[in-house]
Amino acid sequence: MAMEIKDIKQQLTLAQVLDYYGLKPDKHLRLHCPFHDDKTPSLQVYYKTQSCYCFSTKPLKKQSQ
Repeated sequence: MAMEIKDIKQQLTLAQVLDYYGLKPDKHLRLHCPFHDDKTPSLQVYYKTQSCYCFSTKPLKKQSQ
């Protein structure tokens, strides 16, 4: 049986996804957004809510629904 996207989201944490893609937040949990060119980190990571927000683009959320 094939897994659906919602099933995959429930099994992965934001930390696992960031690690898989080699994205390492700094000590303030910010990193360069992978969706556009950044001179300074604009993507804020929130591990408690399993979400992140780019202050230059639209939010990218990982929800456990």
